Amino acid sequence: MSNSTSRLTTMAMSMMLFGSNPLMAADCGPGSHWIDSCPAGSYSVDTILDVTIKEQPCDASGGTMHHVILQGQTQFKTEAAQTDELHEMKIEIVSRSFTGDGYLYRAGINQGLSQQSRGLVRELGDPNWARLYLDTFFEIKLPNNVMGGTTLHNNEARRIQLDTDKFPPSPDYESTRRVFTPLHNATNVEVACFIESRHRTSVTPNDATFTASISRIVNLRWKSVPDLDQRGFFVWRGQLKAGKTECCKTNRTSHYNVAA
Repeated sequence: MSNSTSRLTTMAMSMMLFGSNPLMAADCGPGSHWIDSCPAGSYSVDTILDVTIKEQPCDASGGTMHHVILQGQTQFKTEAAQTDELHEMKIEIVSRSFTGDGYLYRAGINQGLSQQSRGLVRELGDPNWARLYLDTFFEIKLPNNVMGGTTLHNNEARRIQLDTDKFPPSPDYESTRRVFTPLHNATNVEVACFIESRHRTSVTPNDATFTASISRIVNLRWKSVPDLDQRGFFVWRGQLKAGKTECCKTNRTSHYNVAA
């Protein structure tokens, strides 16, 4: 791959939180006006980040795509909720660190970034729901075989926006707002661009139909990213059958059939 700084890259991410381990504050919600009961404190949240890197151009036409799953932890700091007519609380990411396949993603002042990732959670018209806004600043170190291993950062905040009935959010969520964020190299030259994905890539087996079985057929629904012409998804399971080297296969022409 060329190391030229004129090459553009598009990154598509979807972020899922899988379980929270509060360090100081207890989870709050669901319930009517649940945000009013949220205390000041800290939360440590295990996180999986689904990343797709697309070479130039930064649109739906052409370009090589690279996919990686990053795992790590996010630490939030919250202020006590304001119980006036707004019913809101301020939040901040103080530390976020993900790794995988030679990538390193960092955010938060505790990770050495000078720009703070701040936001708020504000109650909606329905007092059982609130909207989370979070303006994030991050940097991502690429592996040597992707753009020469450069480190990219954003100067303009990337906003995460989602509706939730509790904090931290549910184990599987996606942002409801499209984000297109320029990325810069160490000399502050814009060399890449980032857009947030809208598709989900996790399925939680939470009913009796998802029991351990051989040759079980399960129908899944997912949302694709039409901007990037993505139609596939990933499926994880705890253990593969003896002799199997992969979990699932997709029909690359139709993307409707998945064989496990």
